[in-house]
Parts: sequence; C-alpha cells; structure tokens
Amino acid sequence: MDKKAINAARIEYTRAAESLEVVATTNDFPTLEKHWASLLVSAGRVFTKLEQGAKVSSKSKSWWIKQLHQRQTDPLLRYLWQARNADEHTLQQINQLQPASAKVVEPKQEDAAALERAMEKETRPWVPLGLVEWTPEHVALLRVTNRGVRYDPPKEHVGKPITNSSPAHIGGLALTYLEAMLKEAESL
Repeated sequence: MDKKAINAARIEYTRAAESLEVVATTNDFPTLEKHWASLLVSAGRVFTKLEQGAKVSSKSKSWWIKQLHQRQTDPLLRYLWQARNADEHTLQQINQLQPASAKVVEPKQEDAAALERAMEKETRPWVPLGLVEWTPEHVALLRVTNRGVRYDPPKEHVGKPITNSSPAHIGGLALTYLEAMLKEAESL
C-alpha cells in the first residue's frame, strides 16, 4: 500500500470527523445539511485515496477488492456512497427536518401497572386516556435513487441492526468503520 495514499486518506478522514462533530452538536438545520454533505464527500474520498494506493502491490489490490465488495454490500456503506452521489450529481434532497410530534399510544403492560399505582395514590378522580409518545424535532435521512435504484437509510451495518438512524449516529458508525479500514491499510 502506498503510504502517500494512506496519508491522503487520513486527511479526508479528519475532515469527515470534523464534519461529524458539527453534525452531532448543531441545532441549525442548514449547518447540519452542509456538514452532512461534507462528511459524505470526505468519507468517499477515503475510499478513493485508498483505491489509488492499493494499486502498488497484489496484496493491497486483493485487500482493496474486499473493501470495495464491503462498500457495495453493507447497507450503511452503500447508503452513504449513494447519498453522496445523489447529493453531488442530482437535485435530490438527502435529509429533511422532521417536525416534533406527539401521539397517544396504548400503554404497555408495565406502564399500565404504573398508572394503576399512581391512580391509587391520587385523591381526585381521573381516567388515563393513554400515554403520550413525544418525538422531538429531528433530521431524518431520506431514501435516495441512483440510476433507477432506490437506497433506503440503513437499518444494518456489518451484520448488526441500527437502532438509531440519526445522521450523527450513522456518521459515527461510518467513521468507526473507516478508522478500522485505515489501520488495515497501514498494515499492508
């Protein structure tokens, strides 16, 4: 593996990490949009730099083929690549500010028991109508389409389910993966 490529990939990784820090801390949607797009571009460049560096030996070429396969098959890596392509080459929106919402939901068994205990302590009569499920304002990643193929926001990465689909969490998973990939490349 060409060491210049690893150094160039590390620079892009650092840029992605700086963008993720803003994504994770800002409350301003336009700022988040800008830095999410920057994170996608920098993460893509990590792959591009390592691809170029892998051309110097058969061992690194073989390693690169595995990385490329992972990028094409892993739902998170594939989505990030396709979201980057959609943002760079189309007019598609890749994320959207979702308003806060509230809805009444049927209480779970343990919640119903807690409500009953609370009713026993209450001196005034009252009837619970249900529990309120509150979802604060948040940014949602959107489905993107590239060359007629739709790519949904990832629900899985390296065989494990993703339970938090926020851009900050998805970006964090990506950076963890890229860091491990860079360490592998350095060992070649």
